[in-house]
This record gives sequence, C-alpha cells and structure tokens, in this order.
Amino acid sequence: MTTSMRTLQFSIVMLGIFFLAVFMLLEQASDHRTVSSTGKTLIASMRKREINSVHQIDSSVKIEISPMNTSRPEVKVTLSQTSTSTTATTPTTISSTTSTTTHPRQQDINNLNKWNYILKNALEAKRKVITFLTKHVVNQHDFEYVRSPVNACVETKPDILFAVLSAPGNFELRERVRNGDIGEFVRTTSNGARLLFFTGAFPCNENATRLQTRLSDEYHNHGDIVQEDFLDVFQNLRLKAVSMLRWTHTYCSDVKYVVRMDDDVVVNVSNIVRVMDAKSHQYPDFIVGSIRTDWRMSRRRSDPMTPKEDYSNFTFPPRFVLGELQGYPATTVSLLYHAAIRSEPILLEDVFLTGICATSVDVPLQSDPDFVFRHKPIPKKKIE
Repeated sequence: MTTSMRTLQFSIVMLGIFFLAVFMLLEQASDHRTVSSTGKTLIASMRKREINSVHQIDSSVKIEISPMNTSRPEVKVTLSQTSTSTTATTPTTISSTTSTTTHPRQQDINNLNKWNYILKNALEAKRKVITFLTKHVVNQHDFEYVRSPVNACVETKPDILFAVLSAPGNFELRERVRNGDIGEFVRTTSNGARLLFFTGAFPCNENATRLQTRLSDEYHNHGDIVQEDFLDVFQNLRLKAVSMLRWTHTYCSDVKYVVRMDDDVVVNVSNIVRVMDAKSHQYPDFIVGSIRTDWRMSRRRSDPMTPKEDYSNFTFPPRFVLGELQGYPATTVSLLYHAAIRSEPILLEDVFLTGICATSVDVPLQSDPDFVFRHKPIPKKKIE
C-alpha cells in the first residue's frame, strides 16, 4: 500500500469516529435515548453529503452508518484496494464496535481502537456533567445587590477580570490594590483588564451605618465594588465566592478569563497573565492555582471547623486549589456557579468550589510555578 493510500485510510477512519461522536451526542440530547425526527433528518442529510464527498475523493471508499436508532450506533469504513494487475478487490472493514482487517498494517487498527477508547471516555464524562447540571437547585444564591456596577464589562469589554474578594471594612487594602501593580495594569487601556472588589454586608452594630456610608462613597468614587446583602463573616466566605461567580456569569460572561484573589495578597501580574494566556490555549476549562492534595479534615475546636454532618470524610477531596489566588476562563465561572447551586455546601469555600464542584462538572485543576502569591502584611490599625 502506498503512503498516500495509508494516509487516506487513516483520514477516513478519523471521519468515521467524528460521525460516531455526532450521533452519540445527538442521542444523548434526546429523551429515552431515542433520536428525534429532526435529529434523524439531520443525520440522514449529513450521511448522504459526507458519503458522496468521500466517493468523489476515491470510489473505493465506503462509509456505512447503522443502525441509527440503537443505543450504540455503528460506523463502518470499508476500503477496497484495487490491484494494478487485476480487478479483484480486498475489503478492509473498520468498525466502531469491532475492528477486523485483512490488511497487515495492524497499527492502523490499533490507532483506531485507541481513539475510540478516548472518545468514549470523553463522551461519558460529558454525559455525567450534563446529567449533573439537570439536577434541581438545592443551594440557591438569591441575595440582593446593595452595590453593583452592572455596566462594568459592557463599557470596557475587558479580556481579563481581576475579581478581588474583600471584607467591607478593608478600605486600606482595597486602596493598596488600586494603587499597586494590578491597578497600574488595569489603567493601561491596551491590557484590556478590569478590577472589581466583591464584598458583603457589615455586621449589625453601632458602626454599621457609618461604615456603610463610607463604603457607598468609595463605590461612587471608584465604581469598582460589588456588594451583596449577606453578612460578611468568616462562616460566609463561601457566599462571597459564589457571589463573584454569580455576578461574573450574569454581567461579565464575555470576558476571556478571571483572576480571583484575596485583597491581602501580592502577585506578579505579568506572570499571572502569561500563565492564563498559556493555559487558555491548552484547555477549554480549567482552574489554575496552588493545589493541595490529601489534606486531613480538622475537627479541633480551636480550628475553623467543618462539622461532621456537613462533610463526613476525614480528608478533604483529593485535590483542591487554595482560595487566595485562582484563575479560570469565563466558561469555567459559569460551570462552577451552576455546580455550586446544585451541591450541598460545606464551610471551606475553596474546598467546596475547586474540590467538590469542579469535580462534578469535570473541570481539571492545574498548577504553575509562576502562578503564585504571597500575603501582604495586614494594617495594624483597622480603619473605621
């Protein structure tokens, strides 16, 4: 067999795999695993057009797709090799479910089996995600916005959103972020970046009204604060993280990616942006950050506790990303938000979102030596 013939054979094999993927996805989208009449029409049209195009390339190529209404549609690619000295032909049949060949190049069949295995696993993973996302909402996040610059991403159309989680009373820390490297990066228009702070409500005490007035003034001066009316305390860090996902999903879904961080950390902005650009070209969805593995669950009263009734395991999920610094595409933001409202919550928000929710929607965790942070010293005097 000539090199061109082998190349054509492998190309047709890959085309058969493509058809199988399309048909399986259409079947998964229909009820009771039955392809709708519209789906059948589309499939018949695609089958007719593609077979004709294959025969125009080489009349010895035949693609058979059958049956169309079963749970395991079969794609067969038949290649007939015509000898230059005789009219006899030797058929080579490749199936999505069984692979037989009279051709000595078994490697081609092995390659097909390998891709078939990969494809089946990928489709099964996506099927599980789709099934999960059709579950009922059990953890609704329906807090009201106190302050919300809803046009922040409409006016500037940023590629990068720096989403900083901040306590409402951290006036000085927010100002440091604005005046630091991130603020400078955002002010350079050509970078296409936006900075927003996400916070909750002040605890109810004698200073609450005065502090809220000051926060409102800060919002009017900078226009970069998103505030929901949940109580901003340690036990509600998860609510703050989900509020960021919700707002970004609703008002900034066209952004290329999000860098989520705490207001008391320092990062190398250039490194962060470079890593995000690289990861975005490698993966459609991901979470990048400092990964922790096999951490044991603390039950000591002196530690922030995760009650056993909330999470009975003695270890956290096998892998999760620390909440101080995380990066992900906007599509991942939407996946995490929808997973969060369909999952039973636990106290530790980074474990909840990147360990539990990310697993439910098949989002991989990534790390990079340049995607790191260090904590700033917290101001000694709290501003009131």
